[in-house]
Amino acid sequence: MRQPDRATDKSAGGLPPELLLIADGDRDAATGLGGRFAARGVPTRVVSAGSEALELMATHHIPLAVIDVALDDMPGDELAYQMKWMSPHTGIVITTADYRPEVEVRARRVGILFYACKPLDLRVLGALVAQAFPTLDGAVSG
Repeated sequence: MRQPDRATDKSAGGLPPELLLIADGDRDAATGLGGRFAARGVPTRVVSAGSEALELMATHHIPLAVIDVALDDMPGDELAYQMKWMSPHTGIVITTADYRPEVEVRARRVGILFYACKPLDLRVLGALVAQAFPTLDGAVSG
């Protein structure tokens, strides 16, 4: 298992660095969303596979993860389940373009923070990110 890169650790006491995790099989969409928050100072990482997200969980503190239901290697609700098992306090936002009710039911069983159908309401997502990263002093929302 890879150890955290202490050179990038900005937190006190050697704690793992914080990241906003965005996981989506549509890499272009995820990169655009991640860029929006990174430009506002939120440390952000974009992945397209659940396995990549789980690797990041081992080396970073993830206050909030935005996970699409369609990832390259597993369903988003499965990733959310594994992340909640590893870190019960991680907030999970599930996103989807699939409007079937059973998709939402599966996601909510995991204990997610928010369920969002695409296109995303960026004001709502920005408010959730601001809550997860309160030290950024409101620079995130809007």
